Amino acid sequence: MTTKMAETEKSLLKSGFTWRALTGLLYGILVFQPAMIWMNLSTGGTISAAWVTFIIFMEITRLTGKPLTKAESVVILNLAGMSYFATFLDFIYREYFARSEITSGFGITKYIPGWWVPLDESTWLSRTFFQPSWLIPIGLTLLFILFQLVANLALGLLMREIYVVQEKLPFPMQQVGAEGISILVQREERGMDVFVISAGFASLYALILYAPTLLLRTLGYPAPAAPIPWADLSTGIQSVLPGASFGIATDLLFFVGGFIIPFTVVVNIFIGSAIIGIIGNYVLVSRGITQFANEYYYGMPISQMMYRSHLYAWAGPLVGVAIAAGIFPIIHRYKLFMQGIKSLTGGRATRAEGTHEKPILSLPVLLAVWLGASLASVFVVYYLFPGIGVAFLILMLAFSIGWSLFWVLVNSRALGITGIEITPPGTLLPIAKYSYISMLPQARYDVWFIDPVISTGGASWCATFKFLDLVGCTVKSYLKTYFLMLPITLISAFLYVQIFWWMAPMPSVSYPNTSNYWNLNVVNQNLWMTGKIFTAFDTLWTVSAFIITGAAYFVGVITRLPVSVIGLAAGANTAIPVAFTMLIGGIFGQIMNKRFGKTWGQSRMAVAAGISLGSSIVITVLSTAGMLAKSLWAIPY
Repeated sequence: MTTKMAETEKSLLKSGFTWRALTGLLYGILVFQPAMIWMNLSTGGTISAAWVTFIIFMEITRLTGKPLTKAESVVILNLAGMSYFATFLDFIYREYFARSEITSGFGITKYIPGWWVPLDESTWLSRTFFQPSWLIPIGLTLLFILFQLVANLALGLLMREIYVVQEKLPFPMQQVGAEGISILVQREERGMDVFVISAGFASLYALILYAPTLLLRTLGYPAPAAPIPWADLSTGIQSVLPGASFGIATDLLFFVGGFIIPFTVVVNIFIGSAIIGIIGNYVLVSRGITQFANEYYYGMPISQMMYRSHLYAWAGPLVGVAIAAGIFPIIHRYKLFMQGIKSLTGGRATRAEGTHEKPILSLPVLLAVWLGASLASVFVVYYLFPGIGVAFLILMLAFSIGWSLFWVLVNSRALGITGIEITPPGTLLPIAKYSYISMLPQARYDVWFIDPVISTGGASWCATFKFLDLVGCTVKSYLKTYFLMLPITLISAFLYVQIFWWMAPMPSVSYPNTSNYWNLNVVNQNLWMTGKIFTAFDTLWTVSAFIITGAAYFVGVITRLPVSVIGLAAGANTAIPVAFTMLIGGIFGQIMNKRFGKTWGQSRMAVAAGISLGSSIVITVLSTAGMLAKSLWAIPY
């Protein structure tokens, strides 16, 4: 019996760790990474190398008569865009921050530690990482990257057993990627037709949306800003509802999400977004509640309204909503939760149908790995701040362990049901830090320059493991590939960023994004450090949000109404244009389902995968063309 099960596992699961997959990854990382860096330095954006690399190697291998397997395909698609260039660009930003007149004006310069950035002037003037003074800052950062990766991976494997294996959550966006791989690998005529038509439509749409502005700017003509990521229509309702926001997202992938995610969840996402973005903000402004009401003005962009309203009002309540959305479903479905734990401890547990690979590590080992990485990061941070006090150590432990575990539980469920990642409130840790250091007898601005590992990335790993299950790739082979490519990615990112720094100073007009935004980042960072932008969480609002969300969950359970608290929580963290576009996509899906029935059910994933591919390729090609065009003027110099 055991032998038969083992043979079944072997026949269903394939290894993605092959020389062909590794060759594709080397191509994607080494060829596309310079374009990604240039795009970031020029516009702040990036390009998607994954689909392009996958398509290129799919066709090359098909010409040889041995096309890529699904396992090889998912490895290339997931890891071809792997990059750490932002880490090394951040080192240059640190140099700029330490020498900025803005930082000096805030009185922060003398508190900047040498383990964060070299403080000698020669490193800044020479524009090179190849100096001994960089060893500690770079080494410390790489150590924390390792801590972060290990902790995230351990929690991701734990979440896999709970949400992928036991609860069998759908993870809708991973299904889109799996369908795209399946169609391109198997080349079934019917699915391929739908896929190609959808990709063609998405490509045409992306050309119309992005190309005119890019072409005009490349030729040196003034061009109106394209409505990216959304068309802001807020002024149409602000005369009636001041403070409210409204618009339509222009990215087709949000529309796709609407007909992939269950319609009831989509409706809950829109309701959650409308409660905050329309009703909540209107109440704040009309009643003069919080600083947001004072800063609001007619015509304020949606992005600014979201940032300011979350900063002054909604950050706390959103934490309460997220806690309730994470805890109550676990309490209600505690048997499934315990099944996941049992499967990791070696106990008897029923594994979900279609999941054939056993746990990679047992529960004790996973917990040891996660706690080891988290605790190590906390004690390194504590060591760097002598005399900071035991209370600070306890605070960091609470965030690194308690907050990480809770948020991964919440976010993994959100990705599994809605396909939307709930971004953890970035103000929570800074507020906790400021609250602590403000009670100290002397200023301790050094605590702002490093944090312990907050391993909220386990949810993304959980979604990746679902993707692997859908296409039949072993987790072990994927992780083997990942860790082999990691040092290559780090080294290449280091060298490429160094070359760009040699080519021109940062910030400078050669790299417009740095000259446009780095000074603003310095201002914001100094405002947080000095407490001038500090706003505490309102405990009453946070607790009230928790209670209301919990009540909504149990009302749905008792009455069987389609209440999705994770949908409400995801919506509350989602901009109203995105939620509205998803609602349009959901309504479109309902119409198509009513019109075509089973045919639509069989084709919708192919439509979604085609749209994803078409959009990605056009954006990548246009971004690369723009990058090359903008770089031509600098060649003579």
